Amino acid sequence: MDNHYLKLGIHDIWTARRLKRLAGYLNETEYEIASRIMLPHKEMKKYLAKDSFPPIVSWCLTLLEVCLARDVFPDCPVEPGEEFFPSIRQ
Repeated sequence: MDNHYLKLGIHDIWTARRLKRLAGYLNETEYEIASRIMLPHKEMKKYLAKDSFPPIVSWCLTLLEVCLARDVFPDCPVEPGEEFFPSIRQ
């Protein structure tokens, strides 16, 4: 699974600009997005100022984007038909 998410480049794609784009599409503020992923607003403010997000926040933002805006943004890290959650084979 680690390799799957590493291949998608999730950590590298999230910037303040990308978050503003997602927030605009959802007609929400960046802080409402923070509330969706249970991130304190104080932390979101810090990450926006640094223009960088930790891996778990990047993963949560990607999950929102994949679930709610996959067909809207051409640079979504998951192609149509591609699995965001890799299956576990037994």
